Amino acid sequence: MICVTVYDQGQIPIFIDEARAQSTVTRGTRKGRRQSMRQRQSLTALQRVVLDVYGASDKVAETDEDIAAFIKQNIQKEIIELKGHTLTQADIAEIRDLEVERGVTATIDTNTSTISIVGCPVDVSPTVSTIYKIIHRKIEDRAEEEKAAALQQKIQWCWIAAKDQSREPFDKMTNYRVELAHRAREGAVVYEIEGSPCKLDFSTMTETDCSKGIVTQVIREVKDPSLPSHWSPQPRDSDIPHAVHQVNIKAGDQEFNKVTEQFNAAFDSDGVRRKKIVQLLRIQNPHLYKQYKTYSAKLERENQGVNNEMSLFHGTSEANCDYISHQGFNRSFGGLNVGAIFGKGVYFAKKATYSAQPSYCKPNAAGEQFMFLAKVLVGSYTKGHRKMLTPPPKDPDKPLETYNSVVDNTKTPTIFVIFYDAQAYPEYLIKFKA
Repeated sequence: MICVTVYDQGQIPIFIDEARAQSTVTRGTRKGRRQSMRQRQSLTALQRVVLDVYGASDKVAETDEDIAAFIKQNIQKEIIELKGHTLTQADIAEIRDLEVERGVTATIDTNTSTISIVGCPVDVSPTVSTIYKIIHRKIEDRAEEEKAAALQQKIQWCWIAAKDQSREPFDKMTNYRVELAHRAREGAVVYEIEGSPCKLDFSTMTETDCSKGIVTQVIREVKDPSLPSHWSPQPRDSDIPHAVHQVNIKAGDQEFNKVTEQFNAAFDSDGVRRKKIVQLLRIQNPHLYKQYKTYSAKLERENQGVNNEMSLFHGTSEANCDYISHQGFNRSFGGLNVGAIFGKGVYFAKKATYSAQPSYCKPNAAGEQFMFLAKVLVGSYTKGHRKMLTPPPKDPDKPLETYNSVVDNTKTPTIFVIFYDAQAYPEYLIKFKA
């Protein structure tokens, strides 16, 4: 309660009328002060306090200065820079709890990537310290995730599915924690899988679901650094890895979406109705892949500054899919359906619409068609013709320095022909239908 004493009784009616008039005034917000909630987020809604000062004009001014000085002495504002770190909902909830606990106001400004803390100095300082700890924790978490990702490229722990004995990889962070425990020579490690506690015993190489009592065999795989890090573990028979592993990529996965986008692009640009992808398989053939990478290194040395590799399509029949997955693109059947008009090699197209033509991509009895999306080392190229058995020399006086591939049109090539088996790798097999 605030008590006001007026000594001159004649002034009382005037004072009351003025006070009532002030209380009915609608107080707006200055133009430009209001900001979008997306840009500025105050975690606590504070009640607005309006202090009206009445008296002689000189005394009012003096009182205003005293009040301002009091606020300056007792209210502190600190700005914390997030420096690109994104706050999660859990982080924001933790900061909100700090506001309530310590009586401060925290405002997040996503435009400037800052948090403003306002309150009494005795409350602001420890709040700022705690928020810095939250940010530091995020830095540590990010560093740990980066370490886990790097480790997963070298070591992969897997559990063995009882149904088909396939090897299913542990997720990145679980894989990291298990490997750290293994290197520390601990007897076992405990972790959670989908909220269920599990214990991995290194002496028996088994994982026990502590809630259900289910025991599963596990295995530790040392990855080959020369193979793609995103490849799944290669299945084994009698501890011998399969020569080829066809991994089904699920619809909606980032990898599936990337291939689908490239496949659909030509249909969209040519105004042709899209085909329906029935299945997408990633072809994992370590032997073929290493051959391909060796040839790639050769071209890198020969064609410095040239973009040697392209992702191209190759339509084929269902009968040839297994052969290509195991043996690669062999010239013995390359170009048969197109008449080999640009040379006697293996043909690839920039556009899926071209490779999807039934003459190249013969449908099976169910109406399904098959197409590879391949990595192809096109290197330097020239115009091809029907009689070519190998690419021609770049310079007639230097017969050993040849082009790497031939095309239909050197200015805007859409068809590429290669002549060496190691020049292409069948990365994905796409099964589709109209």
